[in-house]
Amino acid sequence: MNLHEPYLSNAIKGVLDFGMYVLRNELKLFKEEYSKFLDLKYCIGVGNGLDAFR
Repeated sequence: MNLHEPYLSNAIKGVLDFGMYVLRNELKLFKEEYSKFLDLKYCIGVGNGLDAFR
């Protein structure tokens, strides 16, 4: 079993239980942490892969 699985499962369940999938604090925090991980100033979330290419 993945060491992070319980944390990820709880986070996903919390989002799904709330029923709102965009403009949530979790997305803001993810973008901030992911941009730091990539050593970039910004990270922009998009709806799907095609949006990312555009």
